[in-house]
Amino acid sequence: MATPFAPQLPPPRFLRPHQVEALYGLSRKYLAHARARGDGPPFCKPSAKLVLYSVEELEAWLAQRRRVSTCDPGPAE
Repeated sequence: MATPFAPQLPPPRFLRPHQVEALYGLSRKYLAHARARGDGPPFCKPSAKLVLYSVEELEAWLAQRRRVSTCDPGPAE
């Protein structure tokens, strides 16, 4: 008899742009423009058409941009 529970898979280490959009609300268009400008989250491009974002690096990038008010300029870079 098979168990009713599926095995637990580890959380993904890398996400594709559509997954980043679904989980974090950053649109694919924003991510593409940010890649071109060089001011977006770090990404990996293992092939000509495949773009991947490390969950760890993406969350660190987002944490660096956390603000407590609209007039908070954030840390000086």
